[in-house]
Amino acid sequence: MKRLFTTLLVGAFLLCGVGCNKEVADDMKTYILSDSIFDMQIEIKGATVELRKGEEFYVESNLKNLTVDDEDGCLTVIENGEGDTSGKGKVYIYTPDITFASVHAVTGAGNVRVAYLSAQNLFWTLGAGEIKINELYVEDNAEIIGGLGKLTVLDGVVNNLDMSLGVCECNFTAELTGNNTISCGVGNLQLNLAGLFEDYCVELQAGLGGATVDGKKVQDGTVIGSGDNFVDISGGVGGVAVCFIGDNETIGE
Repeated sequence: MKRLFTTLLVGAFLLCGVGCNKEVADDMKTYILSDSIFDMQIEIKGATVELRKGEEFYVESNLKNLTVDDEDGCLTVIENGEGDTSGKGKVYIYTPDITFASVHAVTGAGNVRVAYLSAQNLFWTLGAGEIKINELYVEDNAEIIGGLGKLTVLDGVVNNLDMSLGVCECNFTAELTGNNTISCGVGNLQLNLAGLFEDYCVELQAGLGGATVDGKKVQDGTVIGSGDNFVDISGGVGGVAVCFIGDNETIGE
């Protein structure tokens, strides 16, 4: 009898472990927000995040332990507690077509999809998830710190990019303006530079992974161009590939 009770107890525990998740609800909840939003702060540990275009600000999510606020003109979306580990957590953030004064984002193990993001200043710390951004525009400064995942940017214009990739794989397509610094780690970098070739000055430290420009291998310390838009690339263990794609071109994954 005791053995039967123990078996039933263990079975019930395992069944709950498979079918129950204390972090995720069955239905999506909608958070209605103010129209007067100028900044955005996102801290998501494990859920999937999507930034979508909308006619007004609002958030949809099935996370039980989520803080959503619009105090002082800042849209704040924070996943509390241990974070979702089931892969079922979702956070959908809808924003009109505006340029934020600042965007601070910390994303974890979940995947991130961004249809369009425009900000004067961007600070993003990546986790182990996969991030795909269709359009990215940053007017003043952009700081991106890579984690263990994959970052893909398909189009945009970014000023003063400071990007440290870590173990992150990166495929970045955009026009880079101002002074830009890219530090590669273990992951590979595919950098597709839009805009006019004569506007760029690219300096490459190849690292152990080696580097190519438009498919041709280049030596350590290579400087290409003499334009005003400076791009300093420090290679790591992974490979570095730079392509000049000109205007009105987009390279996918």
